[in-house]
Amino acid sequence: GIDFSQGLGPHSTPLIVGNRIFATSSRSELFALDKATGKRIWAHDMVKEFRAIPTGRGYTCSPIFHNGLVIVTMGGPDQAVAAFDAQTGKLAWEGGYFVWAPASPILIDVDGQKQLVVFGGDLITGMDPTSGRALWSHPHKTDWGLNISTPVWSAADHLLFASSAYGTGSRALELRQTGGKTTVVEKWVSNRMRVHIGTVIRLGDYAYGSSGDFGPAFISAINMKTGTIAWQDRSFARAQLLYADGKLIVLDEDGALGLARVSPQGLTVLARANVLTNLAWTPPTLVGTALYVRDRKTMAAFDLGSGL
Repeated sequence: GIDFSQGLGPHSTPLIVGNRIFATSSRSELFALDKATGKRIWAHDMVKEFRAIPTGRGYTCSPIFHNGLVIVTMGGPDQAVAAFDAQTGKLAWEGGYFVWAPASPILIDVDGQKQLVVFGGDLITGMDPTSGRALWSHPHKTDWGLNISTPVWSAADHLLFASSAYGTGSRALELRQTGGKTTVVEKWVSNRMRVHIGTVIRLGDYAYGSSGDFGPAFISAINMKTGTIAWQDRSFARAQLLYADGKLIVLDEDGALGLARVSPQGLTVLARANVLTNLAWTPPTLVGTALYVRDRKTMAAFDLGSGL
């Protein structure tokens, strides 16, 4: 059975493409819904239909769209990842023989080649999003296979940043591609930056994230060229970060909402308010100047207006 001690979910973000919403449930289901009515167009139960391995704490993948396909992690022998035709729901491909992890895949462009980057339980891998063919992989083994945070790609310096809590930490991989062949060079590894479930913001030569697992969490800045920690700040508990209008929007798990300036020199908190009272792990969403936040029980909207 599924352990719902961390909440019933869903633990993922829905995807909107045209007039359809694609969403996953914590029970390893994928739904295609009509955006206007909510009517179900097609659906799959990955465990029942494809013998996917049930996940202990609930399925967490956010779907991603490429070239008419909706791509998700699935789990099971040679089906770590699967792609479905967005219109019909028909299975287009499945592939990847690696341990499932909660992280969602991302699409990147490596020297003109589209790649699907998947953060597995013991590796990071690049796949062809049209076929599922493996392009490259690099070890990144984490306790319990809990690689959760989303990797961050910077085309400017060809660096892929991936971070985990628990025993592993962060690494930067330089990816370059020519003639369909990708080379992977590990630039550095750091156990001092351990992003658990949070978002990572890459600005210039630095990445900013909330680092911590069982103890206190620190908003941290790490030099992407060297892997050196520039600073760590305890102004907030374990937090999710957004970046807009030159400022960080911070929502920590205790429900504190903050506005801050960030630089390689440090964090300057401009405003702070306690807006939620239950465990808040969901990243905030900004639409124009309207900020939407939620915790386990409450959803709220704030107009940041000229204050942003």
